[in-house]
Amino acid sequence: MINFASYFNDMITASQKKRENIAEYLLYMWQIEDLIRANGLDIDKIQENIIDRYASLSDALSL
Repeated sequence: MINFASYFNDMITASQKKRENIAEYLLYMWQIEDLIRANGLDIDKIQENIIDRYASLSDALSL
């Protein structure tokens, strides 16, 4: 299942970067594309390898 809160938070981050620093935005989008391609464009792999790990990391940091 996709964590939409994390997804929308990333979209806000991307929009903010685009407004504030176009070079940083382009690098950010390139990294996102690389992560998607590294997971074979498979949403289940992306969920498991990226999204779930960041969700558990943010939970650990909030303790």
